[in-house]
Amino acid sequence: MASDEANLRAAYEKAEEAIREILALESDDSGDAHILNEWIVVAAEQFYRDDESYTKVACIFPPEIKIPYYRLLGLLEYAAARIRKDITDDDDS
Repeated sequence: MASDEANLRAAYEKAEEAIREILALESDDSGDAHILNEWIVVAAEQFYRDDESYTKVACIFPPEIKIPYYRLLGLLEYAAARIRKDITDDDDS
């Protein structure tokens, strides 16, 4: 059990490191300091059981950081609003 906890913690650290790297690569390169306050990952996985397909959606965030629900929902709602904008901006109708 302890090794599972250590492996999980190491995986979360790798995830945060990857997020920091992505943000640095996508930054505006203005030279301003960038601080990662909070992060969440929304993931979907497909699995099969008894000849049926299921999709599981998980919201992943670091367990040691307690993100208040209003901040968590704010992050998700903001991301959803950006996606909706991208969809409507690409609409040729």
